[in-house]
Amino acid sequence: MAAHREAIYETAPASRWMDRVRLGIWAVDASAATGYYRTRNYLVGGGIFALAVSVVLGGLMILRDAGREVQVARLRSEFVANVSHELRTPLTSIRLYAETLLMGRYRSAEQMQDYLTTLLHESRRLSHLVDNVLDFARIERGDRTYQRQPCDLGAVARAALETFGGVFAAEGFEVEEAIAAERPPVLADQEAVEGAVANILGNAVKYSSQRKAIRLAVEQRGAEVVVEVADRGIGLPTGEEERVFEQFHRGANAASTAGTGLGLSLVKSVVEAHGGRVEAAGRPDGGSVFRLYFPVHTKEKAHA
Repeated sequence: MAAHREAIYETAPASRWMDRVRLGIWAVDASAATGYYRTRNYLVGGGIFALAVSVVLGGLMILRDAGREVQVARLRSEFVANVSHELRTPLTSIRLYAETLLMGRYRSAEQMQDYLTTLLHESRRLSHLVDNVLDFARIERGDRTYQRQPCDLGAVARAALETFGGVFAAEGFEVEEAIAAERPPVLADQEAVEGAVANILGNAVKYSSQRKAIRLAVEQRGAEVVVEVADRGIGLPTGEEERVFEQFHRGANAASTAGTGLGLSLVKSVVEAHGGRVEAAGRPDGGSVFRLYFPVHTKEKAHA
């Protein structure tokens, strides 16, 4: 017993009736026992630490997801409010001018013609907004389909431009058309692409400044045909050249202007569905430029 007195690890009474007799437990190899318990303590401590880290990371992920859900809910709420406002504006104008015409409250045939032109413009605006919402719903469900066929992007872009003719004239826009004479065909859904170009032109009108100028260009660049719309509007905030194509996103400088935040996201969806890509950039002397790139349609691709 004396030989192991220093090595005794634990002692206890032999029984409740034998207080003077104690039993001791000691390690034959003290260093091995110490190493074993040290290793066990490290493992237990490491497990507790890993558990704590997991709990913290899990909490952070929950907070992140909750924050994202709150953000999405806020964006959707703003979207509904913006759509309601966008619908109310043309509907109010249509009702007002229709009532004016029905009551004969116009002074001349020219004024009546102006009222009818406004009605046509507002009805087109309303139709365009409804089409955007319906397209967004189809894309969200994953059932948006395209009827692709060889087409001339120059003619498609010009058709979109012509739908804004009355708006450009009424608001005093200077419009420049630069459509190249030689344009290879692209394989595209003409209605969808025309709607995409119309979205860009509509934004150019909506976010215009005192300098009302729009340039529409279509040309071939390598293996792509590019539709480019440049304006002299409020431009794009630095760093938001890619974010403007996100759903519900609206530039920091566009907060005071009504909008749904869908137009550019639909443009990107349409172009990418055709195997193309989109670009947006600010112009050094004010305004912005949007480019839609579509791959050239060739016979080899058609046979493939």
